[in-house]
Amino acid sequence: CAGEGPGNTCDALATCANTAGGYSCTCPSGYADTNGNGTLCTDYDECAGEGPGNNCSAYANCTNTVGGFDCECTTPGYSGDGVTCLTDGMVTINTNTATSLSTSVTLYLQEPGNLLTTPGAETGDMSGWTITANGGDGWSTRFEPVFGQRAYVTSFDWDRKQQTVDLVALGYSEADLDFAPEINVREWFRGSFNCADNYDMTIELLDETSSVIDSYATGILTTSCSWDTEGTVFTGYGPGVRFVRFTSGGKDTEWWVGHYGTRMDGASITLGTWEMHFSDDNGATWTEWEPYATTRNWLFDEGAGTKAIQVQYRNADMVVFGPYSDSIELDYCWNNSTCSTTCTNEHNGYSCDGFSAGDISIYAQAAAITETQAATALIYLQEPNNLLVTPGAETGDMSGWTVTANGGNGWSTRYEPVFGQRSYVTSYGWDRKRQTLDLVALGYSTAELDAAPDIATREWFRGSYNCADHYQMTVELLDASNGVIDSYDTGVLTTACSWDMRGIVFSGYGAGVRFIRFTSGGYDTEFWAGHYGTRMDGASVAIGNYEYRLSEDGVNWGTWTPYDSTTTYNLPAGLGERILYVQYRDADTLDILGMASDKVTVQ
Repeated sequence: CAGEGPGNTCDALATCANTAGGYSCTCPSGYADTNGNGTLCTDYDECAGEGPGNNCSAYANCTNTVGGFDCECTTPGYSGDGVTCLTDGMVTINTNTATSLSTSVTLYLQEPGNLLTTPGAETGDMSGWTITANGGDGWSTRFEPVFGQRAYVTSFDWDRKQQTVDLVALGYSEADLDFAPEINVREWFRGSFNCADNYDMTIELLDETSSVIDSYATGILTTSCSWDTEGTVFTGYGPGVRFVRFTSGGKDTEWWVGHYGTRMDGASITLGTWEMHFSDDNGATWTEWEPYATTRNWLFDEGAGTKAIQVQYRNADMVVFGPYSDSIELDYCWNNSTCSTTCTNEHNGYSCDGFSAGDISIYAQAAAITETQAATALIYLQEPNNLLVTPGAETGDMSGWTVTANGGNGWSTRYEPVFGQRSYVTSYGWDRKRQTLDLVALGYSTAELDAAPDIATREWFRGSYNCADHYQMTVELLDASNGVIDSYDTGVLTTACSWDMRGIVFSGYGAGVRFIRFTSGGYDTEFWAGHYGTRMDGASVAIGNYEYRLSEDGVNWGTWTPYDSTTTYNLPAGLGERILYVQYRDADTLDILGMASDKVTVQ
């Protein structure tokens, strides 16, 4: 073995052991002794079943390696070490509703490790289930589930579905199973339309011959109009369990043709005990660990906007899974007493009494900022009642605008705006857009207009790529015959790489204004084909004087301040999601006109 004498013929991977008058060769684990004497060690393909085979989960991919194999959970919705792949845990707020009218909500919870395939109707069909009864018009699916996107629904006669879970095939050893771990089973159900439908569920613990060791049956239940859950926790059932058979079904008691029967979602089989804890501040703080339960009441802080919850689960081995999250919009008009008459929900706030909502943007819609930036965050503000249609490119086209010049490759839109989702962008020849506002048609009386109220106009602009593009804006106040009473022209400006703004407040212009004509445009000075020119967003024409105030929670507000297009704000210290709210009011009547919000992640 040390190379003395004639040496040895062991394979390079084999272990050579010196013996009296000779030597022996032994191939390592994971290799076949092809010649029977250690002179040729050939790698087993355990993934193909060679040698000792592999113990990868049914939800994992097996990859052969030199001398071994790797297991990786690759099935969507599963995670683990590859030998055991557990389904992800879940949380939903108010059974997947998008909006809440109250800060008090119900969390619906599913611990990790659900062994059932398609426990709800995520695939839109009965994948994973054996249909044991298909009465009436049979099984179907519908929206409005507890979890995911869809729920199962039955017809006017009994429909039943069944799954038999092979615990050993899913990675549980016979020794683990003979220890009789807790087996948790449940399913959510509710009626449809008239609600009082029928539901039943039967669970059987089976040995290796499919004989029943223990069982649970609900009997026939009458459903209600809200989601309910039935199930049990099997304990102390002794050794021998190898399979769990889950059967459930329902029917419509009205005997209506179609699918008006019992709805089912969130069927579940899990093993072992679980705990959970929660955070509603992006993980900055967590509640104490508590035993797993299917639901939990939660009270969000007041203040309109997106409310998010995170949950983590941990098993008896103290392994933590998650976080898993869900969010909901607190109705911006919930319990709203600030509007004098009507309150209307907007995408990020509310508007009052028919006025268009204002807007707010932290660092021009930045998704994430640093702690240093958060200390003096740049805030962009748009007062309410902007008279222009699609002041930015929210619609993805030129809706509301008349294109008066369409040079180069013409107008287009792109992301990274000041407000909203998109901004306009020009090409390599002059592109110009125009709107003419009929103020009387928009509801202003001639008497109001002849009093010459302040008219504020502006637009945000910046260059693209090499940045030094060109921009120009012209605003004209017109009389009834389209004669110009007053006007403002920026001239041709050179843009920068950051958002800039030009505008004016018209005042003291006298009587007679009936129309406002707003024109702006730009072009790419590099003359590149495509859309590498001036970007524009937040065009605005607003009549009157406004004030604003800011809040971190939509409840506790700062002082009213005369409107300006930008300000700075010291966001709360630390990492995580931050939300900032703005309220606007008429500076003369003091009527609140709306609220808007924006959020950013500090990281």
